[in-house]
Amino acid sequence: MRSKLTQEKRTILSLMKISFFFYKQLFTLHLKISRLLSKCNELVLNLGDLDRQKKAIDILCVTEHNMKPELEEFLTIPNFTLATIFSRNKRRGGSCILVRKGLKYRV
Repeated sequence: MRSKLTQEKRTILSLMKISFFFYKQLFTLHLKISRLLSKCNELVLNLGDLDRQKKAIDILCVTEHNMKPELEEFLTIPNFTLATIFSRNKRRGGSCILVRKGLKYRV
């Protein structure tokens, strides 16, 4: 699965299946996406492809998104809630975690 996604979608770096409490299976995806806001459409398409393959992502972790704090409100990914975000006032860095809507979580 990983090699197929890597060949088709260069944005996706890793896909991990993680077991959590009560035998629930969550799919977590970690991405390093520079200038995330300019690549949201591509990310949404990739997430849709995974949904259609029955490999829906539950938790999306993004690093190096390069968003300034005043731009955080513009980050919207359908079916996901922004759980937490860290942004710098400088050009580089930043991280955020998005959780599929309907999943309970605590920060």
